[in-house]
Amino acid sequence: MTRGRFHKRLPVVLQFHGGGFVSGSNDSASNDVFCRRIAKLCDVIVVAVGYRLAPESRYPASFDDGLKVLNWMKKQADLSQIGNGNFNGSDGNKQGHVFDDFGLSMVEPWLAAHGDLSYFSNLIDPVIRTGCVLLGVSCGANIADYLARKAVEAGKLLDPLKVVAQVLMYPFFIGSVPTKSEIKLANSYFYDKATCLLAWKLFLPEEEFDLDHPAANPLIPREPPLKYMPPTLTVVADHDWMRDRALHTLRNYGRLMWMHPFLITRMLFMNLLLLMFSCKHHKPWPVPMTSQFG
Repeated sequence: MTRGRFHKRLPVVLQFHGGGFVSGSNDSASNDVFCRRIAKLCDVIVVAVGYRLAPESRYPASFDDGLKVLNWMKKQADLSQIGNGNFNGSDGNKQGHVFDDFGLSMVEPWLAAHGDLSYFSNLIDPVIRTGCVLLGVSCGANIADYLARKAVEAGKLLDPLKVVAQVLMYPFFIGSVPTKSEIKLANSYFYDKATCLLAWKLFLPEEEFDLDHPAANPLIPREPPLKYMPPTLTVVADHDWMRDRALHTLRNYGRLMWMHPFLITRMLFMNLLLLMFSCKHHKPWPVPMTSQFG
């Protein structure tokens, strides 16, 4: 959240970091820079979600963690409405707080004071005015896509929180039948298909390992149908061997959809994006070089 904007409530974006389910962190230097830039450029509050990693915590641990955060956001929206939004996260004023049986606050004070969980004039579709946006990077996009499906399934049970859009940045999608880009670019430098397969083997339980697993392949028919998914922005790297499956998935969404390609490889995408942010604002900004899956 940028300075000088504390007087108004801002929409909230849930962000899920990348790392192939086996590495990465919501509070890493690179993810911190990325989230801060998104918050500043888009005028939003970004909640960077941490989740358990494989192989210590295999599927569905990270997906369950994401769902817990989404339900927590719903609780924040519920309790903020009960408290009439009269929170102050800076001076400790407890007016409007809601407490549990043990006298503990059930609301995150800062988020309740500055976040607007019931209003979103979003960047993707200006017609939509309520809810939150899910933003996932690499394997984080798989988690975001899963949560969007769960939100569609929940329907009004998730009210007053609504998932109104998702942003999938070079998603970690794969499948048993290779696409053209998977065949052509499978041995691309920095991040090849063999490395990806290793990450999936570490993430999925041995008895469930399947490249058409619901966590891996979004094109496998299941409920809810893709046409009911929220408006989606998909960002892909042109030299990413996973590119085609992400685009095929996007074309199956029934709502508003956008695709933006970058002529770079998967591993260089985030660092280039951070560099673009720095150049746009004509300010020097450290661009951490990371070595992560995804």
